[in-house]
Amino acid sequence: MVDVLEALPVFGLLLALFLAAGWLFARVRMRRSRSPVRGLNYLLNEDPDPVPDADDATVEVTEATLDGHLARASELRRRGDIDRALRLHQHLLARPVLHGPARARVELELARDYLAAGLLNRAESLLAVLVQRDDALRRAALEALLELHQRERNWAAAADAARELAAGGAADVSRTLAHHLCELGEEARRRSDLTTARQLLAGALEQDPRCVRASLLSARLEFAGGHYRDAAAACRRVHEQDPRFLPEVLPLLVAAHHELGTDRDLLHFLATAGVAAPAGARAGHDAASRTGAYACDACGFSGPVLQWQCPACKTWGSIAPQAGRAED
Repeated sequence: MVDVLEALPVFGLLLALFLAAGWLFARVRMRRSRSPVRGLNYLLNEDPDPVPDADDATVEVTEATLDGHLARASELRRRGDIDRALRLHQHLLARPVLHGPARARVELELARDYLAAGLLNRAESLLAVLVQRDDALRRAALEALLELHQRERNWAAAADAARELAAGGAADVSRTLAHHLCELGEEARRRSDLTTARQLLAGALEQDPRCVRASLLSARLEFAGGHYRDAAAACRRVHEQDPRFLPEVLPLLVAAHHELGTDRDLLHFLATAGVAAPAGARAGHDAASRTGAYACDACGFSGPVLQWQCPACKTWGSIAPQAGRAED
């Protein structure tokens, strides 16, 4: 008991030293920070480098340091911290030292922040100015504007942006543009403007001769209009473009040949394609329609329904029926 009492002053001294060390550590951190608020932010959030306010003149912003600031903001946005990315870009724009291309780079990143935050009007206002440039930023701004119009489902504006990208030398937008035209074709069909719908679907095939969607929509359009020969031709074109989609059009193909009275031609085509008929048409359709039977060639996403733009990687025309495949 006496030993314990004798040790109490030692324990008290150690506790006092521990508390003093903690206080000193906090003071050192606060002094290293550029403001008391920043030091407090470190202590509370374990963030050694909080985003500065727009009027914080102590943070160095020059064209030489710009890349580092933009990289940090991009990482914040990638992690989903949109608010901090926005504040950092607004801080950069508030500094008068950035001009010309350097300032435009920040504006483009701010527009991407707005896109990520769903503030589409603000993003569009910035991008509408940036696409008028004649430098490398113009393509990046057009790509962002294309994404914006797709999210708005403004297919006419999206198609215009895709055409401008193609005119600027982008070689990877033909498939995207073809699907925009298909979207516009479906809109025209719904308002019974069949002439415009046919023109748009033909334009889609000009942009991408392997656009299965355009052929499938054409087949449905022609069948509904009683043009069974054209409908059958469009169905056969689907098979030529991608044989995996044959189960999707088999019921329509069978119906078109039945209306034409050309069952022998149908049997010859199906024999060439290696498909039993006509019961095989229904069986093939059921196989392609069950849960998990559609998958994206680009990223592997799978689901129970056919979607023309992959919801995971946003690639157009990459999802196709996967016969014999079930969801994992």
